[in-house]
Amino acid sequence: MEPAKILSLVDCEMERTPEELVRWVERKNKLFKNTKEGRRYLVERQGLARCFVDEIYSLSFLVRHLFNNRIDVVCKPNLSDDDCDAVIVDYRRRPLRVRSIVFARAILSYEAYLRRLYLPDEEHAFTFSRFTQRDRRDHKSKSADDGETLLHVILLNKGLELIAKAARAKADRPYGKLATLVIVFDDYGTFRSREDLSLLEDFVITDVLPMNLDFGKLYLLGWSGNTIIEFSVVDHSKLRKTRSKQLTTDKSQFQDRV
Repeated sequence: MEPAKILSLVDCEMERTPEELVRWVERKNKLFKNTKEGRRYLVERQGLARCFVDEIYSLSFLVRHLFNNRIDVVCKPNLSDDDCDAVIVDYRRRPLRVRSIVFARAILSYEAYLRRLYLPDEEHAFTFSRFTQRDRRDHKSKSADDGETLLHVILLNKGLELIAKAARAKADRPYGKLATLVIVFDDYGTFRSREDLSLLEDFVITDVLPMNLDFGKLYLLGWSGNTIIEFSVVDHSKLRKTRSKQLTTDKSQFQDRV
């Protein structure tokens, strides 16, 4: 099948349960990965592949974490509205609980990430080539252990900067408290340990939540699919972190959290 024919607008925007969406994404991924042309189509984000890798793929992670196998919740990608990337409807609630989902990315060298995801057999350029020349000189002047520590600190700072930038791009805009902001971040190469995630949580509380974010909730979603961190977006004078946790195998405890 030609890569451009794997996705259609009607199919992408179809209303599905969380489990149905996860399986649909897996099937489409498999079709794309079957050929070199399909993998390249995704990496280059051609046509509907842009929405598929930027939003729908992340949506499948989100609903898997939050709702798992629930059949009274449906999710629907929204590819035609720049202010809302998806809608989640909870049919268990009366009146119906409808939440809009807005995605933002905070991943250093996003293109390299896509290449690692879809073209794993190819050699890839160093992901963090955006370091300044001074960073490079400092790195070379250190011992191996010191250099690795310095590199990790640089990556952490850059990761925090990207998350703040992603949130700032959504600030001062009317979304409403029934909207949820989901920032997709790097929990694979940067925020890997419990200590890193604790630093990230503190940073969000002190530097991100005080922004004028018109959302009911903020989620940090790791692009590995294994991490989700939840915050309530409230008046900055009453900031509080409601709950955060790095997920490993047990995701059921995060059901019904949107």
